[in-house]
Amino acid sequence: MRAASHLRDMLGEVGLASIPSTFPISKVQESFDEDGQALNPAYERRIQRFLNELEWYANALKEARKEGVPY
Repeated sequence: MRAASHLRDMLGEVGLASIPSTFPISKVQESFDEDGQALNPAYERRIQRFLNELEWYANALKEARKEGVPY
């Protein structure tokens, strides 16, 4: 989790945008079955929230870029 905040700082320095949400999965090797299905039903809700936010930011940036870049 701490690495994500440092990575955000670096991404901003190279001109990339990052979203506020994260989707951490502890013990990923124990979190999914052999078919890739989440063993914890809470992951479905959490990933949906994360993906909704990612899509919102992608659409917002797309619309903003139609006006050109600020520099």
